[in-house]
Amino acid sequence: MDGLEGPAKVGGWAVILTAHPQTAAARIAQRGAHSRLESGIGTSRTEVDLYRDAAGRLALRGYPLVTLDTTVSQPEHVAVTLGARIAMLAGVPGRGAATA
Repeated sequence: MDGLEGPAKVGGWAVILTAHPQTAAARIAQRGAHSRLESGIGTSRTEVDLYRDAAGRLALRGYPLVTLDTTVSQPEHVAVTLGARIAMLAGVPGRGAATA
């Protein structure tokens, strides 16, 4: 990451959805793995650690960042929260009051 993003422009914002490793592993087990990188609790722990590291690096570089913990959030809540954040960034009146 350090070498690749140097000349890149900062985007509007980044979104990172997280979950406790056990929750992520259970969700993957329920829907089925899509690759060898989704092979159980070990890979879920690694993924959580890597996303945490990425979020820290992005924040240090001034990237606008929204991180939502989806461990107990329903998909509808995540969608409403992200929609509110988008509306807030777009300057839509009366929107953007939701919190993560």
